[in-house]
Amino acid sequence: MPRLPPTAHVTALCALAGGLIGCGGLGGGGGGGYNLPNRGIAPYVRVDLGDAETPVLHVLAPDEADLTELREPSGLVDGDRVVLFFEVRDRATGAAYIARSSSDASGAVFGAQEPVLLPQDVGAWALDRVGAPSVIQTPDGWLMAFAYGDGDGIGLARSDDGIDFVADPAPLLAREPSTELRVDSPSIARFDGRLLLYYETLAAAEGATLSIARAQIDGASATPQGLILQAGSDCLGADGAADPCWDRSGVGSPEVRASRTATGRTVLRLFYAGYAGKRADLGFAASFDGAQWSRFVFNPVVAEKADEREATNLRFGSEYLLYFVEVGTAAQHGIALSVNDAGVPSETF
Repeated sequence: MPRLPPTAHVTALCALAGGLIGCGGLGGGGGGGYNLPNRGIAPYVRVDLGDAETPVLHVLAPDEADLTELREPSGLVDGDRVVLFFEVRDRATGAAYIARSSSDASGAVFGAQEPVLLPQDVGAWALDRVGAPSVIQTPDGWLMAFAYGDGDGIGLARSDDGIDFVADPAPLLAREPSTELRVDSPSIARFDGRLLLYYETLAAAEGATLSIARAQIDGASATPQGLILQAGSDCLGADGAADPCWDRSGVGSPEVRASRTATGRTVLRLFYAGYAGKRADLGFAASFDGAQWSRFVFNPVVAEKADEREATNLRFGSEYLLYFVEVGTAAQHGIALSVNDAGVPSETF
């Protein structure tokens, strides 16, 4: 059963949804009707590229599964295909670089994995890891935010073609050692004439949990603007009694998309990982201003048997695609795809 948020959060989300399409108008089985406008929040159905005898549950897997793993995908629609950027991480050392792969017209079958940014291309401050890419296209070209080191901070890289990226000479946002243990997993979004940065952070305080923060990007630097989402608390079960929140141990790995609704209004969509202990599931939240966020009433959106995190969400034709990482053994690990094809898509991003 889903863990419902407090009444205030339910009211806020219904008000948000009501301003768009109504609280029940999610489309498909998750929204109460197949003829309603569909925001692509739920439901998502897992894609299996195999057959009954040989299931293939990951659309992308490491070339050397025993040695490396794929993390933190970021997707873009490029014509009739999907381009995924992702981190290729050494299982033993944590060293990593950023690669990309392009799909066919299905968005489910991907080609070769090609490196686009290496630590040695960035500078000494990147240490031995660049990863967790977030890529958008702007009027000036492709822009990538990336994490570096072991949660040490976030950098920016730029490209004319989405293949050859050049990193800025200095970090965009560095961890403040006196107050932060970790700054990682960036997401960039263009909204209201601004370039916003969302990222996960862990405070250097006893009992702190992973949270999601925001900053504003101005040129080659970013100004922090505080936390926007923290570990869930004060949740209620279906019977109205207190119940542990599904994301009670922290939230992280944000992906923010600026979306245009059917009425022409801009709304920010956030997919994120919510933790109960060390295990994660995927949740959704939305905002009209980028600062105040409302969780989806029926979170988590994806809660399978595996450990799911690090999602990227796309509108691809008339479908919504949700790529995410499953963390586990070499055999269990990879980037999976779930699809929402309930029809009548109402948000474009």
